[in-house]
Amino acid sequence: MAADPRMEAQKIAGLLQAGKLRAAFKAAKGAMKRWPREAFFANLAGLALVHDGDSRQAVAYFRKAMALNPGFPEPAQNLIQALVALDRLETAQATLDKLLAKRPRDPELWYQQGLCHMRAGRAETAETAADRALELAPKMVKAWLLRAALRMDRGDFAGALEDCRAAERRAPQSAEVAMRLSEALSGLRRDAEALEAIARAAALDPGDTEVLHRHAVLLNQAGRTDEAKEALKRLLTLAPQSPDGLYDLVQLQTAEENAALLPQIETALHKAREDSARLLLEFAAARVHGQLGDAAAEARHIAEGNAADARLRPHDFAAAEAQCARILSQFPEDAPPPAAEPLAGPVPIFVLGMMRSGTTLTEQMISAHPAVFGAGELDTAARLTMPQVAGEAGFGADEAAALARAYRAALPEMPESTRAFVDKMPANYRLIGYLATALPEARFVHLVRDPRDVALSIWRTHFPAAAMGFTADLEAIAQMANLYRRYMARWQALFPERILDVPYAELVQDIEGWSRRLAEHCGLDWVPEMAAPEKNPGAVRTASVNQVRQGVHSRSVGAWRKHAEALAPFVAALDPALWPDLDAG
Repeated sequence: MAADPRMEAQKIAGLLQAGKLRAAFKAAKGAMKRWPREAFFANLAGLALVHDGDSRQAVAYFRKAMALNPGFPEPAQNLIQALVALDRLETAQATLDKLLAKRPRDPELWYQQGLCHMRAGRAETAETAADRALELAPKMVKAWLLRAALRMDRGDFAGALEDCRAAERRAPQSAEVAMRLSEALSGLRRDAEALEAIARAAALDPGDTEVLHRHAVLLNQAGRTDEAKEALKRLLTLAPQSPDGLYDLVQLQTAEENAALLPQIETALHKAREDSARLLLEFAAARVHGQLGDAAAEARHIAEGNAADARLRPHDFAAAEAQCARILSQFPEDAPPPAAEPLAGPVPIFVLGMMRSGTTLTEQMISAHPAVFGAGELDTAARLTMPQVAGEAGFGADEAAALARAYRAALPEMPESTRAFVDKMPANYRLIGYLATALPEARFVHLVRDPRDVALSIWRTHFPAAAMGFTADLEAIAQMANLYRRYMARWQALFPERILDVPYAELVQDIEGWSRRLAEHCGLDWVPEMAAPEKNPGAVRTASVNQVRQGVHSRSVGAWRKHAEALAPFVAALDPALWPDLDAG
């Protein structure tokens, strides 16, 4: 009896579903020789390669499948996804344009168009493509999720929540939908609901490692550390070499627990091929060696992790310097801008400064007040001032009034009793001129910390955000510290009464005294809870999540001295004219 190619294809598809990727690829290649005119074997070979992390080689197989059967849509869609994964966006777009010219009412192609534009940073055209996909196929769940992701990227978490709810109505048993729903709820600071959604996702698909990881992250942010550890251990049972799982778990464990985990980290490091995986594993290994007292090994792994990070995200200091010049040129020191009219609503309290300077601790202190809402690190101000920051628009009275209205309109929902809220995006130090002008009712709390302690903390920590590429290079950290000093000198000259400087070293020595000063500056009556920030039940979403739960201490003050040799490139790049009060000790 002659072999049936369709039965063979089903067998190969079964291997793919079982995760037996190399066996599937080998079987698909064998089938291509037996049935050289059948396109689906080349397509299956390409899929096996993609799932095994080799999109580059997969491209040739998808092209072969398309040549064998131009009317077979799946290889073309897979080709586009592979090209997008490889960042070959122009080629992907050219392929899409040809296919859309032939099939303009194909919702899958419009969905792929949206993905391609999203990856290329063309958010507006990506959303238009997602809209078109949904017009053609309102039941396409992944198109709802794509548009939700695009809306979250531009800070429209309410719109994203609507899209996630629409996806949920169409796929109520989808773990991915529940996970994206949790992301939208987190963006709206609806933390309890976000945790419920991700717990539901984990129940729907206990084997989804991405879901397990997000569940662990949200549990940890909520202060449920033991449960977060258990979720990470389940993840590592399924994926023993998971960089995210290993990196996050070592942050939560004791030295003894991490010593037992070290061989697993070293095995994962040995097998890791991509810098994106290596950098997390290097930082995980560094954390363990630091706990075990091996300073040399800790320093080596930190250096390797930062080197991998720097290869992925080279820092453009010239662009940052040009941005600083553009912003400061709009606020000359001898001409303070006239303030806009204050708007009704809770008082904004901006907690800012260099990253790792104590902003999370300070937010937890202020938001422990029952009438204060902790909004976390909002990117709202940065998004709304993009035209001014880019030099594409001026900043007069009309723009200031528009900024105030738009900023308040974009705020997350808060309890009715809220009198003030904290926006603790550290990098808002760049934008004080805009914010102080647009929001005359706002208060500013500026954390001041020894830049060498800041640099040490940054150097030992991985920051995944795209704008944080400078954190992987000591000289770049110093350059950004110099720019920070230039910004703050201008704002303190223009708005001296509006900005409270809080020295970190003094704050951790006298938490009650400084909590009283913070209350006074923010127009609040002091409550004892403000002096116990570690008891604040609010979620913490920053790299300081684990430190802030430990209670206030001064162990990190002056810690740079033990690492003075490693920090030498940073200190050498500091501008002494900008840091005249920096002691040599």
